[in-house]
Amino acid sequence: MTSTEDRQAQTLDELADVRRQLAAARARLRRAAIDYAATPDGAAEMFRRYELATDPEERDELRDIYLSGLASSTEEYQRRCALGNDTPGDGPVEAIPVGDFSDPVARALIEHRIMGALRCGPAAVVTGEVTVSLVKVLPDGQTRQRLKLTCPAEFGAFCDPLSKVVSDALADPKMARIRASFFGHDVCTAVAAGRQEP
Repeated sequence: MTSTEDRQAQTLDELADVRRQLAAARARLRRAAIDYAATPDGAAEMFRRYELATDPEERDELRDIYLSGLASSTEEYQRRCALGNDTPGDGPVEAIPVGDFSDPVARALIEHRIMGALRCGPAAVVTGEVTVSLVKVLPDGQTRQRLKLTCPAEFGAFCDPLSKVVSDALADPKMARIRASFFGHDVCTAVAAGRQEP
């Protein structure tokens, strides 16, 4: 082998090593995304990204990560149940769709990065209620504010879009004043305008 051939062989070996490292890094990132999607904040954020994605390949990837996160959350919940560590209101995590994009409330929730998720388990059948966890990602992209709401779940089933959850949460004037600081002016205005429509 000549020195040129040696250099080429060494370069090919180095390139193969970089490709292996890159593949391992991608696998770690994907696993981290799935682990995050198994949490209420992560499920809510991943599903919102899925809702807003327009590229079919990106939508497929986001859907796969979201569903893998849900599966992981379900497995974790089953382990908690087997160990007797489940709590009332516990259950697998699931995201709440924002609702119809033509709805001004849904548009305001998207603009202000307010998302929701819940855990719906056996207790919801008995109580007829679920606890919805809302998360608001602030403009710095790192800070999150959270708010929990109790919502009706007839026969243990919860099917409302996030726009309805928020509209219902702001329907009570006493609670609306407390919750308005979380939702912000634009969301409260959109909810108020929706109530005035015939």
